[in-house]
Amino acid sequence: MENESRLSSHTNNDDEVMANDDEYFGNLGTLISPSLPFGQTNQMQLRNPAHIVGEKIINPRIHMCDNCQLPILFYGRMIPCKHVFCYDCANKSPQKCLRCSNNILKIEKCNIGTVFICSTDTCRRTYLSQRDLEAHIQHRHVRRIDALLRF
Repeated sequence: MENESRLSSHTNNDDEVMANDDEYFGNLGTLISPSLPFGQTNQMQLRNPAHIVGEKIINPRIHMCDNCQLPILFYGRMIPCKHVFCYDCANKSPQKCLRCSNNILKIEKCNIGTVFICSTDTCRRTYLSQRDLEAHIQHRHVRRIDALLRF
């Protein structure tokens, strides 16, 4: 008896879901119309829950390449000067940094969100952690400002 009531309640719920399909999806016959382009049919209801699939970026700040002026998705980090460009521009550059003209020993490929760039003055050196960047600012920039204020 209990199983029968479960079955009848289950079929009732299925009927309710089927009845509500039109509310969520609209009339599918008018949604895909051969006479109108797909973007001009606005019958679809966007109240369905979205299940976002993907990887969250740790640091959502997007930097622009100084050379090609495009957003950087993969950084080309020049060693030893620690300046960055997009990976393509870094690989195409001669054996000198495009920013400071120092000789390049190596180019590191870094993912977006893993590089911290110094924004003080025109420095633009990069570090792989926020702690290292803060230490750089304290060592290179704060002391320099203090020394200028003393004179």
